[in-house]
Amino acid sequence: MKRRSYLNIINVIEDHRTIRKYKREDIPDEHFNIIINAGIRAPSSANLQAYSIIRIRDMDIRKKLYEITGNQEHILQASEFLVFIADIRRIMKCMELSGLSHSKPSFYMIYTSAIDAALAAQNIVLAAETLGYGICYIGAIQNDPCKVCEILKLPFETVTA
Repeated sequence: MKRRSYLNIINVIEDHRTIRKYKREDIPDEHFNIIINAGIRAPSSANLQAYSIIRIRDMDIRKKLYEITGNQEHILQASEFLVFIADIRRIMKCMELSGLSHSKPSFYMIYTSAIDAALAAQNIVLAAETLGYGICYIGAIQNDPCKVCEILKLPFETVTA
């Protein structure tokens, strides 16, 4: 087993702050990939990874999300804007590919997907902050989930998390 420095991650957790003002600088691809891979490595129920992460680069889409979320300027300022989706469709597709039948989406499927999305998001936050980037969760993305799904052209079996 690798010996790791636990002090660094504890420091990152203890130093966490919500940041709402950003430099308008691109995050290098190498750092972005590290950050996303940290999310993918998060624990997941039955390893289904029943979530999707949508990278919003289109400023027109960001402006629409900005309006839904109560005009939070940092949505427009941030170098990156990620939306985490509880993706029940992914579970259903996995079952279909495995030759299994599925029922209509259940509360358990939604619950599991939302937890998977939250775990991935938290790993991404920790990785970003470890690399020196500030972050801000946008809970107000839930102000109008139907509108968010429409803007992002999400299929029926998905829910913003």
